[in-house]
Amino acid sequence: EGLLAAGVCAVRVGQPASVRESLRSATLDAALERSAPVAAARDRLRAAQRSRQAGGGSGGGVSEAFQAVRRAEAAASLRLLKAAEVVVASCVGAGRLLELLDRGGGGGSGGGGGGGVASG
Repeated sequence: EGLLAAGVCAVRVGQPASVRESLRSATLDAALERSAPVAAARDRLRAAQRSRQAGGGSGGGVSEAFQAVRRAEAAASLRLLKAAEVVVASCVGAGRLLELLDRGGGGGSGGGGGGGVASG
């Protein structure tokens, strides 16, 4: 809360259930919910699922749409993390952070972003 109050661009990565409601908007998950490309990919997935349930689509369409959601989430996550001045992570979040950076070609911990990484 102190970082946000000071105007620092901070993003928290970790279990959303562990975050105080007052900090929810500063989580990576909340930022992904606000991302237009992620929302569009999720909409396409829901449409593919509805089409399949109605008998008009194949499982391949759902699978492709699901992979598109994963790609959109990974790309948006990397953009958000690289734009942050500080990334705050729980232990679980640190593991997720490393997965994102490895998948996105960001290297290892630190990922070339502008900020520091703190766990806790």
